[in-house]
Amino acid sequence: MYELNDLIHGFRLQRKEWIDEIANEAFTFSHERTGANLILLKCDDDNKVFMASFRTPPGNHTGVAHILEHSVLNGSERYPVKEPFSELLKGSLNTFLNAMTYPDRTVYPVASRNLQDFTNLTNVYLDAIFRPKLTAATFKQEGWHYELENVDAPLIYSGVVYNEMLGAYSDPEQLFSDKLDRLLFPDTVYGQASGGDPEFIPDLTFEEFRAFYDTCYHPSNCLFVLYGDLEIEPQLEQIQDYLQDADRCEPTPPVMPQRRFEPQQHTTSYPITSGVSTAGKTYAAHAILVGKPTAAEEHMAMGILAHILSGTPASPLFKALVDSRLGEDVFCAGYEGDILDTYYSIGLKGTDAERVPEMVDLIETTLQKLADDGLDPKMIEAAVNSIEFDLREANFGGYPKGLVYGLTLVTPWLYDADPFTHLYYRKTLDAIKRKIATGRYFEDMIADLLLRNPHSVTLAMTPDPKLEPQRLEALGAKLAAHKSSLSPAELELLVEETRALLAAQMQPDPPEALATIPKLPLSCVDRQEEELSFELIDDGATKLSFAEQPTNGIAYLQLAFDVGGLPQRLLPYLPIFARILLQAGTTKRDYVELTQDIGIHTGGIACSYSAGLRRGDRETVFSRVSVGGKALTSNVPEFGRLVAEINGDCDLCNLERIKELVTISRSKMQAQVIPGGHRFAALRLAAYHSQVGHYREVTSGLTQYYFLEQLEKDLASSPDEVLADLQTIRRHIFSRQGMHIHVIGGGDELAAVQAAMPTMLDVLSDTHYEPEIYTFEPLPENEGLIIPSKIQYVGKGANLYDAGYQYHGSFEVLETLLGREYLWNTVRVQGNAYGAFVSFAVLSGNFCCLSYRDPKMSETLEAYDRMGDYIAGLDLSQADFERFVIGTMGGLDSPRTPDAKGAIALHNYLSNVTASELQQRREQVLDCTLQQVKDHADLLRQFATNGAVCVVGSEEVLRQASDCFDVVRPVFSD
Repeated sequence: MYELNDLIHGFRLQRKEWIDEIANEAFTFSHERTGANLILLKCDDDNKVFMASFRTPPGNHTGVAHILEHSVLNGSERYPVKEPFSELLKGSLNTFLNAMTYPDRTVYPVASRNLQDFTNLTNVYLDAIFRPKLTAATFKQEGWHYELENVDAPLIYSGVVYNEMLGAYSDPEQLFSDKLDRLLFPDTVYGQASGGDPEFIPDLTFEEFRAFYDTCYHPSNCLFVLYGDLEIEPQLEQIQDYLQDADRCEPTPPVMPQRRFEPQQHTTSYPITSGVSTAGKTYAAHAILVGKPTAAEEHMAMGILAHILSGTPASPLFKALVDSRLGEDVFCAGYEGDILDTYYSIGLKGTDAERVPEMVDLIETTLQKLADDGLDPKMIEAAVNSIEFDLREANFGGYPKGLVYGLTLVTPWLYDADPFTHLYYRKTLDAIKRKIATGRYFEDMIADLLLRNPHSVTLAMTPDPKLEPQRLEALGAKLAAHKSSLSPAELELLVEETRALLAAQMQPDPPEALATIPKLPLSCVDRQEEELSFELIDDGATKLSFAEQPTNGIAYLQLAFDVGGLPQRLLPYLPIFARILLQAGTTKRDYVELTQDIGIHTGGIACSYSAGLRRGDRETVFSRVSVGGKALTSNVPEFGRLVAEINGDCDLCNLERIKELVTISRSKMQAQVIPGGHRFAALRLAAYHSQVGHYREVTSGLTQYYFLEQLEKDLASSPDEVLADLQTIRRHIFSRQGMHIHVIGGGDELAAVQAAMPTMLDVLSDTHYEPEIYTFEPLPENEGLIIPSKIQYVGKGANLYDAGYQYHGSFEVLETLLGREYLWNTVRVQGNAYGAFVSFAVLSGNFCCLSYRDPKMSETLEAYDRMGDYIAGLDLSQADFERFVIGTMGGLDSPRTPDAKGAIALHNYLSNVTASELQQRREQVLDCTLQQVKDHADLLRQFATNGAVCVVGSEEVLRQASDCFDVVRPVFSD
């Protein structure tokens, strides 16, 4: 239809090709006037994607690129509301809506399955990035500002990005990564904190902020990516409208490579709670620069080599570090391939500074041995098969394919290479396979890139309980000194500016400004709930179900085992038991060989644990241990044999390996608490108010963490008792009675699984255990849980069914209004938290409010308590209210991959959630009225009065607000 050199709405077609690997036709354009690049990937996918990418190399640690990413979405010429991004979230059917800052680029992607919605989203984003307002107030809100409530109050810093990065820098692993980059790249942009270092963010001026925009946000410095079932001309015309008056300029120069240097060793420190032992709490890693992402073969081969060396617990370098007992867990392991100077790193956490030289020596001697003696061919085959399976499957979970393909195009484009370098992966993979066949391909890479390469950094990061008090003292002194330098008139002015910013944040947008935001009619939403295929083929003692989905010759299989008959004291074992199943090996072979065969013959096997409810029964928890995964249809017989071996022959007497796995699990869970405090608060809140909540807290929350701590001690003092418990769990779980096999795929996949079922069933018993009745001791409510953090995760929760509430679909709209309107404005915008949201579990009735990376606490809790009054006072036009209904439906109708649809169908069956009930919820949402939402006001007022509080955060804030809690205690203690 279009020929090379055709000029279409200002864009010259320069290249046209079919990319078989992703089944897309690719069109490459250059904008005649500005030189902007544009790539359209045209295919049948209705999940359409628009993405604009800019080179944004930072020159310092102020986070200017990150602050700008937030700020351009806060009002533009055509859409002069304070936050078009927030307005879009309220009333769009988007399947993706965000912006992301990387070390050397910023990207603005949107996606939607609805063409009108997609056009609206694209228009708002184009106007935002090319015609933003970028006011001083936006800079203060999103970046940083001085805050002074009155002339006698302490002066503080605040701002959304400032507080976000305070939270990020509370995480030792984030701190380590930042310091490692600074040492590896002292001369390039990768040595700068692209997200912003809280110590330096207040150095950024408004003038520098504007200058960075003027330099980087120009069409000449942009790559547009379009994807999906789109027509070319309307899309180009839409973008041309924003480019036609711009002039061509020099794009931002590509990032320069880092000069090479000799090996370096460095030590730094991180804050830890006072009173906690510092022994065995050092983080350490060894990192080596290896190449460039624009060299297709080297880039892919390095990714495969990283998988071979450390991609699985059975990988030789990973295993050597674990077996050494030099630390608790492998850390910082993998290949960083999305920057100009790519690098490989690996290390340990839970070690001691004096053991770091031993760690480095072990890494180097292990690599030397692998280079000299050769890699295990099965390990190579498993790694290549795993990478190839992932490439062919192209299953990106909840991310639109077009987004992932767009990000793949951007990396080589940034460095002036062919953007399609990594989409044409078959030729590259075939070349690698041929070289593997000739021998020593990866061994030579180890020698050349990892051993004879001098550009390396070894970093150790040790705990220091004095660091945070010193930081707070220095920050307080700095702010106090600045305050004392101000005249009384300047202080009064600062108080006025603080109040003016808050007043501006609280001031609603005028109706004429809101009217500019494009709106979808409610009629664009399908009233019919999508029917998910599900067929119960065998309803006997062992159930077999089938969800027919187009999986392109891949069988997705899950074996779910009922654990309802397990004694209560053994419940905390379930997550670690699931890990042991896959990673302890069997009596026939060790876990290394087992992992290799899984990689060779399947697309992966996973063991997991879950707990849930059935509709209509809030007291009886149904829990399962599941063993499942995916394989090509031709490999299902081998998949069945592997599953049978895991279930029937797991080595539960492998004491040393089980000790390792418990330590690793405890270490991983400990690392999750600081960056994910909101999740642990949510689990705690649910445990206060429901059986299933308490069950999940025991197996997934802080109670589980404390169990793992104790289990480590028990394995040292009474290992036989622990091993006996594991054997008891296996006897209770692996029975045909109560087992459910679920298959996702086509008829061939179902037939293959049915043929393999005898193999999988023969290893199981016929024993049936009667369900246990569990009684949990109540947890103390209203807890302040101290972590070494500079910010808070503030939660409040209650069970609404206990308050007499009966669910109606209008509650979904209420959640949208609270999360995307009320809490966004009060907690994020006015309170400068990074995020705030509400959550309601329909089956249990548990409801909670949570904030994320929040500098406040009392103010946030007060905001939660005012929700009832806010809802009671809502005054919205029908058109404005319908936007929230549409936004609600966008969340309910998020796109799902075929395997996800099959998994949801199984979950609905097990939970007794019927298609008619889902249809009823859909109709209740679509027919929802403002009055129905307002009718929830009294329920929210009850929540304010009776809800319990759980806050995870800094000791200073929690101790000062101790009257809010019944208990204030550290999460971690020795």
